[in-house]
Amino acid sequence: MSHVFPELEPIRVRVDPGVRARHLAAIDAEIATSVTPKSNRRRLLAIALATVLLLPVVALAAESSAPGDFLYPFKRAFEPVVQIFDDDIVATHRVGEVETLISRDASRDVVDRSVTDARDVVIDHPFLRERLERAIDEARRDDSGQTEPSPTETTTATVTDRAAPTPVDTTTTTVGGSSDRPYADGRG
Repeated sequence: MSHVFPELEPIRVRVDPGVRARHLAAIDAEIATSVTPKSNRRRLLAIALATVLLLPVVALAAESSAPGDFLYPFKRAFEPVVQIFDDDIVATHRVGEVETLISRDASRDVVDRSVTDARDVVIDHPFLRERLERAIDEARRDDSGQTEPSPTETTTATVTDRAAPTPVDTTTTTVGGSSDRPYADGRG
């Protein structure tokens, strides 16, 4: 530097060893008092409070997610907790996911996996099983461009007189072909 600015000479500062030791001791003391067990407790309490407040928000946001969505793993993780209060929640979620994926025109692979998952859990839920099959049938019709059921599909409507104490006047109408298998894969 002296060759660029010859008039400037390096400044040398000498610090008294006693002053240096006092300054270093003060710095060490400040560092030691800034991280106390009390501040660690506060930090831990803040993290715990944030977690407790965020979990329900994440669970609520994940409620409408479907396979492939960012929040879907959270939805699956929260289901066992929600299932304590609602036994049908898993079956309802799986059927809703199939309907959502079909409406989003998701890939056939993703829809097929979701249908398999849904069929595994709707076995004991006739209404949800029917809803799932309706969604699958509608998707097949959309794929083939049909607006009416094919001759091999069966649509059943049941009319019951609800004013009577027991179903007296029950009429069953079958549209389309007759099939005694509610599932395309032969499960009954």
